[in-house]
Amino acid sequence: MYPWQHRIQLLAGLGLSEESIPLSWRAGFSFPSIKAMGAQGGSELTDPVLWLVVVLVAVPLIAGGLIVVLVTRRATNGQLSRNSWAGIRTSATMASDMAWDVGQRAGGRLTIAGGWVMVLSGLAMFVWRSLAGFLLLNGIGISLGLSLIIAGAVRGHQTAKTAIRQQIGES
Repeated sequence: MYPWQHRIQLLAGLGLSEESIPLSWRAGFSFPSIKAMGAQGGSELTDPVLWLVVVLVAVPLIAGGLIVVLVTRRATNGQLSRNSWAGIRTSATMASDMAWDVGQRAGGRLTIAGGWVMVLSGLAMFVWRSLAGFLLLNGIGISLGLSLIIAGAVRGHQTAKTAIRQQIGES
């Protein structure tokens, strides 16, 4: 199979119509052959077992994203005191209450964005009609969501570390 045929197979497997596939990618193919390739690579989510998989993946993704958003909002608003269970918990943020507050506020936006990405990708899994689309959304949603959450933690840690240095310098 040629590389451009893989692109057609992927797009057809995602449930896209003939008009949405660029003409240069489908040159030499009639749409029925594209549909046949799509059926092999991206089965429809009508089978009850596939719906069960969607529910078992999407619901925890949505719930986890909402928990991240709610806990982070509490932490950035100062409603979550320093603890070992929730929030950005690094050596720098756990060093003092001041470092905790500064770190939570600094990393909050990215962390909340990561939570919302996970919620949206979980919700989109119920709308998408093919297995290939489900797998694509799952991969992108989890990867992007976790990347934003980690970036928020890194930003919070660095900001808390800087605040601790400044506090020590002032003493």
